[in-house]
Amino acid sequence: MFIKELYVVPKKRIGSLPLLLEMFTFLKRMYLRPIKFVVHEDNKRMQRLAEFIKAHVISSGLDKLEYLVRN
Repeated sequence: MFIKELYVVPKKRIGSLPLLLEMFTFLKRMYLRPIKFVVHEDNKRMQRLAEFIKAHVISSGLDKLEYLVRN
């Protein structure tokens, strides 16, 4: 399964982190596969979530950080 893009509109960003955490938890539990995702370098909230779910930066370039979460 590939999720090409996931974007939360600015009006809905407040309170979206619990939903994103639930999504990552579900994907880890149900698919038992590594999860890769890309975050813009200015998106500090998503970077904090990446730390919380124990994602590791596997590459960085331009203005993006690529993360990997292992199961």
